[in-house]
This record gives sequence, C-alpha cells and structure tokens, in this order.
Amino acid sequence: MSNFLATIMPTVSAPKGKTSLKEKFMWIFIVCAIYVILGSIPLIGLAEGVYTQFELLQILTASSIGTILTLGIIPIIDASILLQILLGMKFISIDVSTSQGKAQLGALQKVLAIFFALAFSLVFVVTGILSPAQGIPQVFLFIQIFMGAILVIFLDEIITKWGFGSGIGWFILLGVAQEAIYRGFNIFEVVGLNLGDVVKYIGNLVAGNIGEIDLLFPIIFTLVIFAVVNFAQLLRVEVPLSYNQFASGHSWKLKFIYTSNIPVIFASIIIAEMGLVFNTIANHSTDIIQQIFSGLHWFVSIPPSFITHALSGTASTTMYMQSFSHILLYVVLSAMMALLWLEMTAASTPSGVASQIHKAGMSIGGFRRDPRIIEARLTNYIPYLAAMGGAFVGLLAAFANLTGAYGGGTGILLAVMIVFQLYEYLIHQHAEEFLPLLRKKF
Repeated sequence: MSNFLATIMPTVSAPKGKTSLKEKFMWIFIVCAIYVILGSIPLIGLAEGVYTQFELLQILTASSIGTILTLGIIPIIDASILLQILLGMKFISIDVSTSQGKAQLGALQKVLAIFFALAFSLVFVVTGILSPAQGIPQVFLFIQIFMGAILVIFLDEIITKWGFGSGIGWFILLGVAQEAIYRGFNIFEVVGLNLGDVVKYIGNLVAGNIGEIDLLFPIIFTLVIFAVVNFAQLLRVEVPLSYNQFASGHSWKLKFIYTSNIPVIFASIIIAEMGLVFNTIANHSTDIIQQIFSGLHWFVSIPPSFITHALSGTASTTMYMQSFSHILLYVVLSAMMALLWLEMTAASTPSGVASQIHKAGMSIGGFRRDPRIIEARLTNYIPYLAAMGGAFVGLLAAFANLTGAYGGGTGILLAVMIVFQLYEYLIHQHAEEFLPLLRKKF
C-alpha cells in the first residue's frame, strides 16, 4: 500500500546535488513570503465574526482563522502524531533507513495530512465556526479552506527538501514573530489595530506618566523565558564510558530536554483543539450538556491577565484554581507526550542510543563490550530524562501562557527552541558557510 502511495502521490522533487546555504535561505524566504501573503487573504464569502477565542490555537498552528490559512499546520501536525503512533504500535512497518522507505513514509504522511485537511475543513464549516455570508453556499468556504491547507502541505515540503529545518518550525516562528512585533511594537493605531505595549509605555513616559508598568510585563517575561529556555537547552547528563583501548575519560552526553520541543507542541495543540471542541459543543448544546462542556472548556482555558491580577493582589480564588489546572494539564500531558515520542522514535530509545555507542567503539567501564549492557545502563537515564524534560517544558510553557508573554507563552517557548535547533543545524552542517556569514554581518 505504501509503495503504491509513493508512486501516485504528487511530491516536491528534491535537489539533484548539494544545495548551498544561500540557496536554502532563498527558498525559505520565498516560502515564508508566500505564507504571509496567504495569511492576509480573507476567505471570499465569509460572514463577519470575531475569533479571539482561537488566538492560542492560531499561534500554535501558524494559522489565521478567516483567511486562506485558516487551518495552518493543523493537518500536518495531526498526521505526524497519528503516523508516529501507528509506527510505534507496529501497525505499519516501513524501513526509514532507505530512500524508498523515506519516500513511502512521506507519501503516507501526506495522505494523512490531506485526510485531516478534509476533515477539519468540514468541521469548521458544518459546525458554524466559520459561516458564509447570506446567499453564499457552505461548499464555497469549504473549498477555499481545504485548498489553503493543501498549499501549506506542499510549502512545508519545499522547505524540508530545499531549505533546512521543517516548514512547521519556520511557520510557527513566523507567526510568533508577527505576534510579538504587533503586540509590543506596533506604531499604527487604526481601526482593528492597537498600539504596541512598549510604544504605549514610551508614550506614557513622554507624557510624564510613569505608571502602567504592567504594560511591560509581557516583554519582561518573554525575555525571562528566552533566557531560561536557552539555559535549559545547554544542560546535559553525562554517562561515563570508555573506548575499548582506553580505560576511562570519556562520556556520552544526553540532553536534559531530551525530546526537545516535540512534547510541548503536541500537548499545546491537543489542549487548544480540546478547547475548540468543548467550546463548539457548549455553544451548540442546551442545559446539562452545555454546563458540562462549558466546565471542560474552563478547565483547559487560560485565565485572562492572570499575572497582572496576581502581582497586584486582585486575582480571585477561581483564577488561581484555573491557573493550577492549566499548569497541571500541561505538565502531565507534556510528560506523557515525551514518553510516547520516545517509544515511537527508535533512535532515541535506550536500545537505539546503545547501538550508536556500540558502533562508536565505546562501552561501560569495567564491563565487557556488549550493547545490552549499555542499554541497561541507559535505561536508568533516558526514560526519566524524557519525562522530566517534558514536564519541565510543559511547566515553562504553562507559566509562560499565564504571564501573557508575546506569542502566547507557548509560542515564544517553541520559537526559542526552534531557533536554537536551527542554530545547531547550521553549526553542524554548514559551519564553513555559516560562520563567515555571521562574521560578515556582525
């Protein structure tokens, strides 16, 4: 089945030879420019509506409700989650170490992404989340939303093959940057646009008013989160090892945030989609059902302006309860997603890492050279690191959400980690081009 899909599924051709760093940046710039343009094109025939309840979902999924990018990267993310679950549970078997296997995996993921694009397009239109203007058929909106999602799937593939990193990462980064610039530094005050917080505060200072320091809370916490995430990215746990011909003096470094930003991406999108579903059901139900789902929606929602109320002593008991439930949900779900992701990525499991260490000619000091012995030792580290790292990232993301940090808290956390990963990629894969470029620019 996967072989058949790989042959019939339209795909973006990979470059024939090695692509220079400048060419990769050029393709990334072109794709991101197209993405911004698509996000500014409103759906034709859409009735007027306010979509502030989807603000967090839009940031996390790089979407723009009411435009061609209404679904953003939702189909790609959900397809990736489902595919990893199917692979992890052995429902499908594909050898991703071969080029043929990679093509099969890519084709299958694209089919799943198209399926989710179709399903979510129907949900948005049929449930009334997006309603057509009078006289406009629903199918007209459905076609626009669906085709926009298909374009995003191929834009993501272009960046993956012709740029570096993933389209998902770049689109999230782009959305967070736009949100941060608008909320903090927008200088235009017209209908539909407000002055940025920093611009407002500077205006107050010029006018002789030194109050309203709370305007700076979001940018302060954004910088704090930036510093904490970068520090956490550098933390390592060292497993003492030795080369076969040497007694000791070597180690294998494991990241504290072992599964990177994958758990918080999955957890954040699941929570955001839960809120969307609960809110939709509550708005289309009556009596007891409405109360139940309104309560569930409250449980997964972020209390508005919580940090401002907490610091000023005006936060209610209800706000503290909602904040606690928000943090608890993020921590537990992120830890679970980290462990799930660990099981689904063979190279990151104790067995996979033990195989890498064995191939590098290293072993546990004082023991015979056997990958099973290394695996047993790594089992004491890796699962706990994955759970702790996932819980830590979930805690940081939830706290960031409560502070109102630019990019929705979780968004800025993802953006920082994505930038860090892109930097590591450039250093490892394109150091001969990237470092001279940095010296030239700075």
